[in-house]
Amino acid sequence: MVVLRNANNELADLTQPYLYSIPAGIIDLLVGQQPHASGLGLNTIVLIVDVLIFVLSLLALWSLIRLMRRWQRPLKRTPVSLLRGLVLPLLWEVALPIGLFVGIPKLVGASWVVGLLFLPDISLWMLGMFALLLMTGMARIVGIVWLVMSRYWILWGRPVQRLRCVSRSCMEW
Repeated sequence: MVVLRNANNELADLTQPYLYSIPAGIIDLLVGQQPHASGLGLNTIVLIVDVLIFVLSLLALWSLIRLMRRWQRPLKRTPVSLLRGLVLPLLWEVALPIGLFVGIPKLVGASWVVGLLFLPDISLWMLGMFALLLMTGMARIVGIVWLVMSRYWILWGRPVQRLRCVSRSCMEW
């Protein structure tokens, strides 16, 4: 018995155990027995993918909602709050989407065009999530730049509120 498959990427190795269960199931059917269930069923796989998509979508939307709330509150200047409030969100919102946008085609062995042709729903969702996260990250960067500019410079010919110095080493304007 020969089983043909159309797989030429690294993800095909993940399906290797299922590939060998196909001939055994066909032989069981020819002999008159019920084939043995091997691995996860299609319904289970679809449910896992749907839950994963839902959770990741909620995380991306939560990041955008937190950004909108954060603009109303000043950022503390402790190293932990800077890490939690700026660095980690920027990694999530900028570095991760760019890394995945470049890395997924290399991992799968196909371009985004091929993904859009053969898995349009998941590919469009991924591209949409990348765009949402990147726009959130860009809005965060613009907000940071605006905050720095509004505190240190004069905009539109009017003086704006400056940072208050708490130590004597601050420069006087």
